[in-house]
Amino acid sequence: MPIDAIGFSDPTEREQGPKRRDPAVAGLITTAALVVSLAIALTAVSFGIARADVAGAAIGSTGQ
Repeated sequence: MPIDAIGFSDPTEREQGPKRRDPAVAGLITTAALVVSLAIALTAVSFGIARADVAGAAIGSTGQ
């Protein structure tokens, strides 16, 4: 190992890492994830409401 490779190096001389994504792409991915999450949440809530209506109808039909 050469002595020049030991220790700290000037950041301008180092090889650059992968380029960052365009902020518009990150926003698009975030928006798509939010839409999918909202769709799942709305589906779960509507199933819960439907189950509550069925339970309410079953209790009401027993005459109690």
